[in-house]
Amino acid sequence: MKKDIIITNRSKFAILLLTLSIMMLSNSILSFSSIHAFGQTGPVLNHTILQRDNNNTSSSFLRTESQELNNIFKNVANSVVYIQVDQGHNYFRSGSGFVYDSNQGYIITNNHVVNGSISGKADVTFSDGNTYTARIIGTDIYDDIAVLQIVDDFSAEHPVPLVLANSSKLEVGQMVIAIGNPGIGGFLTFSNTMTMGIVSQLGRIFPSSIGGFAETDLIQTDTTINRGNSGGPLLDADGHVVGITTLHAINSTGLNFAIPSNLVLRIVPALIQSGHYDHPWLGFSGDTLNPIIAENLLGLPRNSKGVVLFSVDAGGPLDKAGLKRADLITATDGIPDRTIGDFLTYLEEHKSVGDNIKLTVNRNGQVMDLNATVQTRPS
Repeated sequence: MKKDIIITNRSKFAILLLTLSIMMLSNSILSFSSIHAFGQTGPVLNHTILQRDNNNTSSSFLRTESQELNNIFKNVANSVVYIQVDQGHNYFRSGSGFVYDSNQGYIITNNHVVNGSISGKADVTFSDGNTYTARIIGTDIYDDIAVLQIVDDFSAEHPVPLVLANSSKLEVGQMVIAIGNPGIGGFLTFSNTMTMGIVSQLGRIFPSSIGGFAETDLIQTDTTINRGNSGGPLLDADGHVVGITTLHAINSTGLNFAIPSNLVLRIVPALIQSGHYDHPWLGFSGDTLNPIIAENLLGLPRNSKGVVLFSVDAGGPLDKAGLKRADLITATDGIPDRTIGDFLTYLEEHKSVGDNIKLTVNRNGQVMDLNATVQTRPS
């Protein structure tokens, strides 16, 4: 026979008091122990209501974010172009680009997108499908930047130049967006494709096959960048350009790179004016100091920081300044150099040909300041 469970008023009061005590101690109206103990009572109802509110908040956030992304796309889509060049023998190369100056018809893209054009020209197609002829007016093979100028009347397009932001303000984890024209096999193009990701890291160096010089200060991102995206803009949440998409590591997932906008702002005006850019050069080979070299070759503490010189070019700026093989550069113009990336980024973004540069050097434990004059990178 089942027994009735009788709860007296005193028992009810005790249970209520215990419940209030638990709620006060936890500073929360939700307690899984109270839910389990008392079944479908108030706390469960409150929990259900709060959970529904959270879902509504999440949905609202997603709708807002989606709308903002759509607004960015609508604002910039007609300023992102598809570029195709004739390389002869029925072979074409294509990629993306964006409007830099709508009055003069300047388009920014990657050098590797237009390299090899047999006519020195390219076809530029806007989002409405209209195509115009542009001539290649300047290229930089080292940082993979090119500038085109539309020579046809494109006034019907009314494109808005994209704003280049300050890429030094970027932070790891910041949301970024890529818009471009990826394709498959060189014959199927998916125009105006938008992808989104984050800044994975900053200041990356990528080895180059051109003259042994590396691309510096690259933005690493997991934003999808496929073949055909090259030359398109990498945008921040305001729809401003923080980089030019340029590299995708083959056989990898989410390992993509973009040229920072601050470097673009230094190089593009020179490409427009003279067709080329004179990169600053100091004449050396070296790398970030590691614990093995520090302890075994230089006799320094294993956690010493700086750029160790493997060789110094005879007659180059560092040679003239008195630097030697195995010297350790620890600071540039008073700014500490922890890695080769720090050193090359500062040189590339803050120094021009003819500038003086002060290098703090550790040579066999003796610290000294030596001054060099920046020269033009040899071709």
